[in-house]
Amino acid sequence: MKIIIILLLILLATGYCVISYILAKTIVYPNVMSLEEERQWIEDHKLVGNFDSYIKQNYKIKAYNDYEINAQLVKADDVNSKKYVIISHGFRSNRNGAIKYVDVYHDLGYNVIIFY
Repeated sequence: MKIIIILLLILLATGYCVISYILAKTIVYPNVMSLEEERQWIEDHKLVGNFDSYIKQNYKIKAYNDYEINAQLVKADDVNSKKYVIISHGFRSNRNGAIKYVDVYHDLGYNVIIFY
């Protein structure tokens, strides 16, 4: 009986180590799509919507220690709109990953800021 418990504990410890290694590797070396690959993915899944037809302006924002952040402003149809929403891409994504959310906010009258 002791052998079975010891083997079970060794199996659980090994499983824990393997899962921890896989999760850590995923965080340190994420599977990231290039700009072109992500754009192609959202086009293939018909998630681009009307993004290409919107009026857009590109900006560079100075952040802490003069770090430059690139941003794109998608203007609302109502030029007097004072509503803004900021969309930032996720951990394994890039600016093209935010495109799929723009239509929703634009249709609600928001100026949409995308960081990339």
